Amino acid sequence: MDLLLLFTLIGVAVAGLAAVVGIWMERDPRRPPRWAWALSALILLATFVSVFQSYLDAKSGEKLEEDMARMLMQIDKLASESDDPNLQAFVSSELSAQARANPDVVEKLTEKVEEEGGDAAEMLSKHLPASEVASLSKKGKVKKKSKKEKEKIKKKKKEKEKKKKEKEKKKKEKEKKKKDKDKKDKDKKKDKDKKDKDKDKKDKDDKDKKDKDKKDKDKDDKDKKDKDKKDKDKKDKDKDKDKKKDKKKDKKKDKKKKKKKSGIGGSLGF
Repeated sequence: MDLLLLFTLIGVAVAGLAAVVGIWMERDPRRPPRWAWALSALILLATFVSVFQSYLDAKSGEKLEEDMARMLMQIDKLASESDDPNLQAFVSSELSAQARANPDVVEKLTEKVEEEGGDAAEMLSKHLPASEVASLSKKGKVKKKSKKEKEKIKKKKKEKEKKKKEKEKKKKEKEKKKKDKDKKDKDKKKDKDKKDKDKDKKDKDDKDKKDKDKKDKDKDDKDKKDKDKKDKDKKDKDKDKDKKKDKKKDKKKDKKKKKKKSGIGGSLGF
């Protein structure tokens, strides 16, 4: 924790406790103690809020410094890769302003440059005057590195890059495996859907065929019944017709017999 922040927090806490102690020392014993308890609670609450707010402000300031240092480092990289003199001038002016107004930003910048395996003193000397770089070195914000330390940093940077590449390679392999798995699952699902579709189609065709056969059978049965009925009706008609003919014949026979009888009776004189 920052020393200034620590002193601030301690000061606020001590002030709050002193206020509480003062209330109880100066309290009128004739008055009920509930007012003293209420004021003590309010003072402690205000103290807690002040401490918490101071801590949040300090953290916010640190984050702002971190972001500023990261931005300056990124701009410096762009400036070193670019031939634009305006960009170089912007970085130099911004670093000069931060070195004078907020040295903590420059300190965080040097830490980030060293973490990336670069030389902070060399980077600052490109943008700041030698006197300012020397002043920062005296304050301990910037440390000049020996050749051995530079080689060690370069080696560390290479190892870091190697690990990063290996990590990216593993990530790509993992993504590839995942893609292959997803593709296999997709193909498997597709085959399953196709089989289900074929099965449904087959079941539908079988059902349609059964329905058609049933309809044809019902039609044949109906046609057969209709034909049998017609044949029966025809037979009945023919039978009735034959009966009618037989009746007519019987009538004719009866008529002839009667005629014959009447003829025989007339001849005998009856």
